Amino acid sequence: MIADAASLVDLAAEPEMPAYIMERITEVHLENLQRVLEIAGDGIDMVYFYDDIGTTTGLLISPETYEQQIQPFHQRLIDLATAHGKPVMLHSCGAVHDMIPRWIDMGLGVLNPIQPLARNMEPERLAADFGGRIAFHGGIDIQELLPKAGPVQVREQVARVSELLGARGGYIMAGSHHIQADTPLENILAMYGVG
Repeated sequence: MIADAASLVDLAAEPEMPAYIMERITEVHLENLQRVLEIAGDGIDMVYFYDDIGTTTGLLISPETYEQQIQPFHQRLIDLATAHGKPVMLHSCGAVHDMIPRWIDMGLGVLNPIQPLARNMEPERLAADFGGRIAFHGGIDIQELLPKAGPVQVREQVARVSELLGARGGYIMAGSHHIQADTPLENILAMYGVG
């Protein structure tokens, strides 16, 4: 729902317009989601939405701003999916550690993409703080590891991260974002245990 730097400025200085825009966007999402869930039923395993609120070093907005101006919209999406018996996955890049307890309380089931190079997003920390309370999707670094390491190091890191984040269940192994063009094919195959 947060689109760009101008939207962030508006959110702080003149929140009425962003609130109006987010309300309209949420209404469209909710109506679409309701119709799809009614029609598809068991053909849908999970509801997924995205709304980046983090950078590699911290949050784009304060937790208070999130609670007041973004959370109600996210909660409505989560509640609708939950009412249909569907778990929910949120995509939010960056250093979002401090938001995870709130998202767990809101009923979020899966957090994506888990960027291990972002502040406080190391697999060890996430496993210790939240293991067994939320599923993690991602965690295999696409910035340094996949493009620069060798297949052996990739396999070792995948095993380590999978063991850490999957120790109490709830881990989906994947890259920390979209795999980039500079990633050697052999490293992609190593990540997925092929070859």
